[in-house]
Amino acid sequence: MVKCVNCGTESEGRYCPECGQKMQFVRMNIKTIFYDKIHDVTHWENTVLYTLRHLITSPGTTVKNYITGKKKSIVKPVKYFLSVSAIHVIVFRWMSKYFFEFQHSGEEANEIKDSMVAQNLLNSYINYFEFFMPVFFSVFLYLLYRKKTGVNYAESFAISFYWMGTTMVINVIMILLSVFEIRLWYAGLIINIIYLMYASLQFSGTHRVTDFIRSALFLALSYVSFLAAAEGAIIFYIKYIK
Repeated sequence: MVKCVNCGTESEGRYCPECGQKMQFVRMNIKTIFYDKIHDVTHWENTVLYTLRHLITSPGTTVKNYITGKKKSIVKPVKYFLSVSAIHVIVFRWMSKYFFEFQHSGEEANEIKDSMVAQNLLNSYINYFEFFMPVFFSVFLYLLYRKKTGVNYAESFAISFYWMGTTMVINVIMILLSVFEIRLWYAGLIINIIYLMYASLQFSGTHRVTDFIRSALFLALSYVSFLAAAEGAIIFYIKYIK
């Protein structure tokens, strides 16, 4: 039996059953400093990529596994969402000016001026808009799927973080590809709708007509309510705050 130097628990295992620290104490040296740092970075990357791969190939099954307790191998929902959201914000701010210029081609000067105010606001606060997106999706996911799957609101929130995070990965890919063809920016929304339909159908577990209707209603209500709230916030800011 070895006593853990961190909490004092005795164990024969490699790791302490109470605090998780290694049972064998090794004095710090240069090698261990760099090994620990490299391990932390590569483990984080591998875990995020592993989570992303499973959320793309089997999004419904992956979230069902998570909410039923199989959590060890995938990144926690908020950490996953924030990780990909940070990348999405950087890419969006870098490329959005080209997309907005494309949108404004052929518009009148006064129309362009009004649109640019809203778009600059969106560009500045895109991270806040992104964070509130899962809130709307989780509400309708809970309302439409609680009887079918037994999911509660907290679980719906976690699922929304996973699915919305994955749609941001898709957006990043399409935004980068829009360098070659700016219209590919729109393709991200179409692919995201297809992905979320697939994810929600897999989550429900059946593929009856009612499941397709429920999935379409879930997406329509989620997107419309989020876009309406975002537009309302922008109009309120321009009219009463700016």
